[in-house]
Amino acid sequence: YVTGVCVFLIKLASLAHAKQDFNFDGTKVLSCGMDHALKIWELDIPRIQKAIKDSHDFQRTAKKSFPSISIHYPTYSTRDVHRNYVDCVRWFGRLVFSKSCEDCIVLWKPPSLEGASTNSPSTLPPPTVIHRLEVSHCEIWYVRFSLDHSQKVLALGNQIGKVFVWDLTVDEPTKLKTHTLSHPKCITAVRQVTISKDSSSLLSVCDNGSIWRWDKKEKK
Repeated sequence: YVTGVCVFLIKLASLAHAKQDFNFDGTKVLSCGMDHALKIWELDIPRIQKAIKDSHDFQRTAKKSFPSISIHYPTYSTRDVHRNYVDCVRWFGRLVFSKSCEDCIVLWKPPSLEGASTNSPSTLPPPTVIHRLEVSHCEIWYVRFSLDHSQKVLALGNQIGKVFVWDLTVDEPTKLKTHTLSHPKCITAVRQVTISKDSSSLLSVCDNGSIWRWDKKEKK
């Protein structure tokens, strides 16, 4: 928050938009939704950069509003990763974690966008699926995973109250192991989880309105 004005709008022509995420340096946005598509929108293009620069000089007391620009077409779009509604997506370095109603989180790599044009996003190569994190009882819409601030921990709930946690500090994805958090009284769908900045605590929110807190115990 610097200028306090709306610089640009990403206009999605697809069905209900579910989630978006900025990459680390703020030059790309990922989006997903009910049309099965995963889209990448590049922000480091001249038109957007000029609008951002102009916003710093814009006088908020002016009678006219800032001339926000609209982005109608992504740089990249694919439906090759999921076959159902996509309800969550996050950058993981140059890779992407995304999830649908398919009992898994998919780790995949988008193709290079160098020289790509928004006029033909479908002409780029398909994504490369690197690994699938399998989970059980996670086939319903709108169950979101979470990454911690340092992107070392990934967590996801399911529809029977369990939370799955992965330590991402491994040499290769095939070595990722699942740790399960459960409680006899937590038996409804976990819609959302979030992890504290230092990764010491995890909160989960369930369909019955309950909020659960899980604290990490250090080994003695």
